[in-house]
Amino acid sequence: MRDLDLIRSYRSDVDGEDAARAAARTALRDHMAAPAKRRRIAKPTRRLGWALAILLVATSGAAAASIVLTSDDVSLGSVACLDAARTIDSNGRSVFVEPTGDPVAACARVWRDGHLGDRPGATPELVACAAEDMPIVVVPGDSGTCAALRLEPLPDDYAKSASAFGRAKGVITRDWDLNRPRSACEDPSTALAHARALMRDADVRGVGVELVGDGPCAGPPSFSEGGTVVQLESYSREQAAERYEVRIRDTLAPLSAERDCVDPHRAASEARRLLAAAGVADISVRVENPAGPCVDRNAYELAPGAVTIQTRR
Repeated sequence: MRDLDLIRSYRSDVDGEDAARAAARTALRDHMAAPAKRRRIAKPTRRLGWALAILLVATSGAAAASIVLTSDDVSLGSVACLDAARTIDSNGRSVFVEPTGDPVAACARVWRDGHLGDRPGATPELVACAAEDMPIVVVPGDSGTCAALRLEPLPDDYAKSASAFGRAKGVITRDWDLNRPRSACEDPSTALAHARALMRDADVRGVGVELVGDGPCAGPPSFSEGGTVVQLESYSREQAAERYEVRIRDTLAPLSAERDCVDPHRAASEARRLLAAAGVADISVRVENPAGPCVDRNAYELAPGAVTIQTRR
């Protein structure tokens, strides 16, 4: 499950007893706690910090080293607002918000709106903490809370990087939700060029876009691997075809909502309009048994490159 799906599933207004949502929350915690699978660039500052820690332990027998983190070291895909001074993988209530240059202010709104805490409007003192390859967490506390949780303070360059990454995430996500995939197997290089063009048009700077994987088809974007890079996943043909079918069904969902006797030819015209608006006008639409006066309740069937409107007597 990609990071974007997990965050959407963890909405504060969803019933906590719902089993599917509970499973999604468990998956989210596992996802956030799992080690990142990305290529890392060695940072002299971090190596120096570890070398210093090893030296101190060797000479004194007990020491603690502070790793100086930058925005490249943390996951910029979201901010976790937590209900208590704890780490992200411990039990408690969490609300995830989009990346922003001021995570404390964003989480303060969550508290004021009553999504965390006992009553709306009550906002404790909050502090933002960081950990390598993890999202920023904002917890009740002060300047000493992060160290007490064995976390690091917010990176100095976080505000600028998170603001840019938040804009990039909004641009890429909106395009994916509204317009993609555009075929059963979109060429990854075409999808990459399109995403980079979107970033240029939106004047988003400081955020890169790269392909990951070696599948033949373009997949969805990922924002969870840390650093200021949006990753476009690659899919097998089977995975891509499945996602494409889901998109077509979602696009044509209004046809199934009709309950009265809808003229099949009017339904076919509406299907063509919906597909054109979704950017997939190359799919043909035909009516099976045109003599039937009404569209069947199941409305349509999908085949490669075609939609068939079903009719009934």
